[in-house]
Amino acid sequence: MDNKIYFEIKNSNNEIEKMELISKLRLDEFNKDYIIYKNCNETDIHYYAAAYENTDNNDFSNLNTDLSEKEKEALNEIFNKIRVGEFENA
Repeated sequence: MDNKIYFEIKNSNNEIEKMELISKLRLDEFNKDYIIYKNCNETDIHYYAAAYENTDNNDFSNLNTDLSEKEKEALNEIFNKIRVGEFENA
């Protein structure tokens, strides 16, 4: 059984692109909820992070990728921990 969560976004070319949720988390320092996600392109994988309004139904239609440098640094640190298995999905 595939327990992964997928959602779709419009990319910069205004095309629908399928994404896979990697982690949902809250950074109290910024008083915001975030997701880390990746595209589903097996040959050219890219990872992304965005702030979002946390709802119970995994609605990621309101992603905000306009993050401050401090937010990006904090999320990059968490992403690196996820990659090496030091961070559990929040």
